[in-house]
Amino acid sequence: MDSFKQANPHVVRTTKPVPADPKILDREIRKQRILLDRLKQEPQRCRLLKKERQNWDVARELDATRINTRERLAICSQKADAFDKKQLELKNVVLNNESFIKDTDLKCERAEKKARDENAACKRLDEEIVQVGQLYEEKLTEREEELQDIMRQMTYRKFLDDAAKLYYRQKTTEFVTAAKNKKLAIEGDGARATIEDKAGATFLTQQG
Repeated sequence: MDSFKQANPHVVRTTKPVPADPKILDREIRKQRILLDRLKQEPQRCRLLKKERQNWDVARELDATRINTRERLAICSQKADAFDKKQLELKNVVLNNESFIKDTDLKCERAEKKARDENAACKRLDEEIVQVGQLYEEKLTEREEELQDIMRQMTYRKFLDDAAKLYYRQKTTEFVTAAKNKKLAIEGDGARATIEDKAGATFLTQQG
C-alpha cells in the first residue's frame, strides 16, 4: 500500500495567475479607440447610455464565463474524484491478484496521463479567468475616466452657456439704456425748440 502511494502520488492542482496576452490587450485597445472615435460623434447622453450598455454586456459575458468555468471545474473535480476512487479500486486489485499487476500499471499510467491532461485544462481555465478579470478591471477604469471626462465637458459647456447669457443680458441692458437716454435727449431738444418758437412768436407780436 505505502509503496503504491509513493509510486502514485495524488495530483496537486495549482493555480498561478499569468499576465494577459499582449495580443489580446492590443486588440482590446484598438476596439476601445474605434469606440472612442464613434463616441465623439454621438450626444453625451447617448454616449453615457451606450457605455452603460456595453459595461452591462461585458459584465454579463464575464458572469457567463464564470458560470461556464465553474461548471467545467466541477466536472474536472468530479473526474478527479472518480480517478481517486479508481485508484483505490486498482490498489485492491493489485493486493488481491498479482497476475494483473502489469496490466493494472498500464491502466494507471493512462489514467494518470488523463488526469494530467485534465489538470492542465483546469489550469488553462484558471488563466483565462485571470485574463478576463484583468480586462474587466481595465474596462471599468476606462469607463470611470471617460465618465469623468464627459462630466468635465458638461461643466465647461454650462459655464460657456452661462457666460453667453450674461453677456447677452448686459448688452441688452446697455442697448435699452442707450435708447432711453437718446429718447430723453430728443424729447428735451424738442421741448427747448418749442419754447424758443413760442418766445420768438411773442417777440414778433410785440414788435408789430
